[in-house]
Amino acid sequence: MPAWLLFIDESGNFADPDDDVVVGGWLVRAYDTDQLRAALRQRLDVSLPTIPFPPHAAHLDVAVSRAFLQGSIGGDASCEDALQALSRATAEIAAVVRNARENRRVPSVADLRKADVWLRRNYPRLWRELAERRDREEHQRLTLNAALSLAANARESFAVAAFDRAGRSRRNDRERYEGLLRACVERVALHIAPRGSFSFVHLRVAERDLNDGTTTRRLDVPRVEHILRSAEPMFESSDARALVRSVGPFDATTHPGVVIADHLVNRFRRIARRASSWRELAVEFEIATRMAIEGGCGRLDGAQLLPAATDDGPAHAAVLAAMSDNAKHRGNPEQSGWVAEQAAAWISAAEGWRR
Repeated sequence: MPAWLLFIDESGNFADPDDDVVVGGWLVRAYDTDQLRAALRQRLDVSLPTIPFPPHAAHLDVAVSRAFLQGSIGGDASCEDALQALSRATAEIAAVVRNARENRRVPSVADLRKADVWLRRNYPRLWRELAERRDREEHQRLTLNAALSLAANARESFAVAAFDRAGRSRRNDRERYEGLLRACVERVALHIAPRGSFSFVHLRVAERDLNDGTTTRRLDVPRVEHILRSAEPMFESSDARALVRSVGPFDATTHPGVVIADHLVNRFRRIARRASSWRELAVEFEIATRMAIEGGCGRLDGAQLLPAATDDGPAHAAVLAAMSDNAKHRGNPEQSGWVAEQAAAWISAAEGWRR
């Protein structure tokens, strides 16, 4: 009985309808064992030896974060020099440095970006040293993802994502997140289940707040299970079952697979928001991460790899209809770009399988 692991995180500001957002991560065919967790943690530590666990992609994208990540825990002279320079910056930035030192915590991404701009403008040599370190670590992260991809068949280790483009709807934070999570696991169901036998997927999800504009509640296991129940028809028709293993904070207890998911969705959002075609997106994503955003489909014959990214709108609904044994698809959804193209690929594959 095939067993899969799905590690889920997010990227973007879900409360801002004018921001592109994504829910997704890493899908791998494996059993959820302590040995796997230890092996992934070891690979992360080797790839990023000077970054405290867990490394957060949004922080690592900002060059000045190295001063806080490494300087505050006994890093080299360039990190400490950068912190000293930032301590003499504006009162706002100086306060960020002081709070980071006192609490031994990395500042918010917004504060990091302000500090980064100031350091680059006022101490360009120091900033370049940190930027070069960032680039070296990016290469190390690529090496890690390449090793993860090579550790399994290309059909058994790939990225998955559900994307909502800025301005497409006026949904609130909770509605956007839950809609994308549902679409993501529905797409996973299509990928993992061979016809005639059951597959199980175990989910580990990064914790977050869900805000509907009136109330805020913490995402937890019961809530994820509730969201999955809305995806049950697709799971049942695909002979797949889902089990939520954990919904936890992004801290020292985080499963290393969620850290990998964080990196993948960070890169996917950056590429998906500007890609004009599916092929452009898929190629750029694999270059940026050394991991594919395409996978096989157990229900369809042949060796074709199909898009593992979707939206949660008409294109996604068209794919679900085409893959259902009891539904007929009526034309392509009225969308353009890579979202429409990924749907067309699935619909074409489904129609070819039925002929």
